[in-house]
Amino acid sequence: MRITLGGLFWLWSAPEVNAQPQGSTGLDKGSLASWQYARRSVPDITRTYEDCRRLTVTGQQVGKLQMFSNTQIDCVDGESAGLEQRWASPAASKRASSRNGVAARRNRHGDPMSKPNQASSNKPVVGVIADLKMLGHHPFHCAGNKYVVAAVDGADTFAILLPAMAGQQSIEQTLDLVDGLMFTGSPSNVEPRHYGGPSSAQGTLHDPARDATSLPLIRAAIAAGVPVFGICRGFQEINVALGGTLHQKVHEVPGMLLHREREEDPLEIQYGPAHQIAVVPGGKLESWYGKPEATVNSLHNQGVETLAPGARVEAVAPDGLVEAFSVKDASSFAFAVQWHPEWQFADNPLSVALFAAFGAACRDQQARKQGGQTRG
Repeated sequence: MRITLGGLFWLWSAPEVNAQPQGSTGLDKGSLASWQYARRSVPDITRTYEDCRRLTVTGQQVGKLQMFSNTQIDCVDGESAGLEQRWASPAASKRASSRNGVAARRNRHGDPMSKPNQASSNKPVVGVIADLKMLGHHPFHCAGNKYVVAAVDGADTFAILLPAMAGQQSIEQTLDLVDGLMFTGSPSNVEPRHYGGPSSAQGTLHDPARDATSLPLIRAAIAAGVPVFGICRGFQEINVALGGTLHQKVHEVPGMLLHREREEDPLEIQYGPAHQIAVVPGGKLESWYGKPEATVNSLHNQGVETLAPGARVEAVAPDGLVEAFSVKDASSFAFAVQWHPEWQFADNPLSVALFAAFGAACRDQQARKQGGQTRG
């Protein structure tokens, strides 16, 4: 039997089973059998499942499915690598078609989908750092869709993927190519050897190729005045690159809040409001956002232990953990946040302000490179 799910082709023969997944009423027999087959093949399939039309699997599990041409892989922070496709039921197709013209489109779980926008051949170029992940038996350079969409639609830039290939592609050419850099979240932790920390607990996921690519690139970009925006792991990378240290497990530090998500919760809960932050008066964040506090999501194990010498605190959590910082002597945008502003960014004034500021800095950098004048 061949099932086509939004451009992803899977071939299998699905045996009969008895139980239907929760919320599966009204499914045709073929769709139900397909879901049940995948459920047995990939035991940890998605925490949430709506009308059996969405399927998410972790990167390690992708190899258990037979995937053929026209495959789209989205390595999602939150914190897994995933595939997302819809069951092609008539009702779902009709609803999807009715939303195609809406400016801010989302899939069923709230992840942003790039909206149709006016084409431009002169948008600033933002390099989005990639993770190096094993999907099945092969390594892939992956970036979460939500970060790319936020760069394209939130910052109004032209996004490209930067592979984690330290030493094989020059930093100088990379900086000549881009007008800004985004260092995204990821399931992996920065290796503690980069900041003199103790060895990680057994089973901790690391990405040495990304570390080797990001850390020197961050330092070079800031020195060259190229805008840099760090999110979650990217926040931690910038701190480490500039000489700071990290807590590997914030939840085990006495007096700290629980900053990590519960993996069994649906994504809308994981990425929902978690705690307040206090915005430091007189900082860059206050100038962009204009309010003394905000409520943010929280999906991280690591956190700042010692802030890098050249960094300035921009926001803190109620337990005192640094949630945002800027780089003091940077000549352009050099900013990082511990939370995830890319998640449903268009609905959050703080996220809108952050991506607008980043986009403006990228346009200024583009103008400088082209010999134009920067805005005041």
